[in-house]
Amino acid sequence: MRILVAVLLTFFMQHPALANDQEFCRTVNDFERSVAACTRIIEAPGASKEWVVWAGYNRALAYDAKGDFDQALANYDTVLSIEPTYLLAINGRGLAYFKKRDLVNAKAAFDKVLSLNPEFIDALYSRGIVHYDLGDMDRSLADYTATIGLNPAHAAAFSRRAMVYEKKGDFPKAISDYRKALASTAEGNIHQQAHAYSRSRLTILGASFTAPTGSLPAETAAKDKEIRSVPKEEAKAPPVEINLGRRVALVIGNSAYQNTDPLSNPSNDAVAVAASLRRIGFQSVIDGIDLDAEKLAGKVRDFSRALKGADLAFFYYAGHGVQVNGLNYMMPIDAKLAEETDVYAETVELNDVLKHMERQAKTNIVILDACRNNPLARNIARGMGARSAGPSLGLAEVRSGVGTLIVFATQPGNVALDGSTQHSPFTAGLLKHLETPNIDIAIMLRRVRDDVIDATKGQQVPWEHSSLRGAPIILTAGK
Repeated sequence: MRILVAVLLTFFMQHPALANDQEFCRTVNDFERSVAACTRIIEAPGASKEWVVWAGYNRALAYDAKGDFDQALANYDTVLSIEPTYLLAINGRGLAYFKKRDLVNAKAAFDKVLSLNPEFIDALYSRGIVHYDLGDMDRSLADYTATIGLNPAHAAAFSRRAMVYEKKGDFPKAISDYRKALASTAEGNIHQQAHAYSRSRLTILGASFTAPTGSLPAETAAKDKEIRSVPKEEAKAPPVEINLGRRVALVIGNSAYQNTDPLSNPSNDAVAVAASLRRIGFQSVIDGIDLDAEKLAGKVRDFSRALKGADLAFFYYAGHGVQVNGLNYMMPIDAKLAEETDVYAETVELNDVLKHMERQAKTNIVILDACRNNPLARNIARGMGARSAGPSLGLAEVRSGVGTLIVFATQPGNVALDGSTQHSPFTAGLLKHLETPNIDIAIMLRRVRDDVIDATKGQQVPWEHSSLRGAPIILTAGK
């Protein structure tokens, strides 16, 4: 590694015009700039294999972050043709294959990493997930146990191992591992998600978040026996006594597009979601159907004003959306998008809504059933030329502040189905579970995901980015 760093420093001293490219090449959240900078480094006169490997790996990361996994794999392969034992690139290939749901090739990549370095913890943890998805619980358990052996504070590994124990019917061990996940102080998105999921499962299983104090072996054994005797989906949490606070929602559904293909379901979806939120006690539900640019902006303004003092803000949008340069825009029904610059004048940027929410509410839920194929995106693609991501790449991944959950109807960069019935596959699943009482939203969304995968035969997989923290987020409390 020291040799590589020294070589890179020498290279940039010899090519001062590329000095800034070193930083830009590593900035994967700015896709266009990152790929361009990495490409300039790779193609620079006199570029040695160390420069090509370093820049090629970072370019692969940029494509992966954008959701273009085929291009990511192509770049990883280029790197590995030069440096066949570059572990980060082999591991990256495994992650890209996993995101493509090619579990066999993902496992082969992680196996290769671990044959070269049995203590490469990211590959161990990731292979555990692959084994779980392949139904090999014993190997999954072994991988998570090895991960924990290398990092005893790995909250995600404890939570994942608990899932295996649940699958095997060993609920006492599952409860123990969920508690260990919660006790971990590990930071990072996967560990935050593990904390939220572990709280949810403990609530479902009727167990406390921490182990009982004192010596109560008989009572503990009786509780464990009771838990084992109840199927996991039937194990009920005790009644939840919780003050749900002031909850405010904005629900938008745009179907009747004037300058592109209309959509069948968003207006139906939004009407049903708004009605459901009112039934579960949201104090303020601002809704809008088939809004032009002026009315859409007005609804966002009304929502911002209503958010003052809110404990929970909920935003649902169904309709056409468009991604430009890594940012997402919601399309009113009168948008034309004849040129790239029209995006900024004729649409509403998602981040603008998110800023209103994060500035005023304690907890924020954003649900986007807006990843449908958008013919108007072709106009933008023509205007952007080689810079275009194409019209069929759905929405870009969204990053948020602490206390926010963002849910996509499908993976970032993919296209969701509008559906052939009254509701889209995603919103049909959401409506099925939205009013379930005493359930953490993390568990609810897992059930929605299962329903959507089943309904679309695996073509659509709902996705989420979460920075929620603290207690479970329960939308409705039952008796």
